Amino acid sequence: TGVCHRLSREETFIGLEGRALARVGDETFEVTPGSALVVPAGAEFTLGNPGEGPFKAVAVLPVGAQARVGSGEAFTPPWAA
Repeated sequence: TGVCHRLSREETFIGLEGRALARVGDETFEVTPGSALVVPAGAEFTLGNPGEGPFKAVAVLPVGAQARVGSGEAFTPPWAA
């Protein structure tokens, strides 16, 4: 299960292997190999793996984007540094 958070910039995921479930706002989406998920800036979302096997994806997030969990302090994820 992923941690609910939001980002200052849009993030895109391209599924490569396995399966993930993403909740973006009030909607839930399945991410599978070949599918894409675009998370709008500011949207609360989680991304989790409900399966037994690994989930692999390419994540695209602009350099300098900030993440925030709840009302915590904003930080730059390592893949956006």
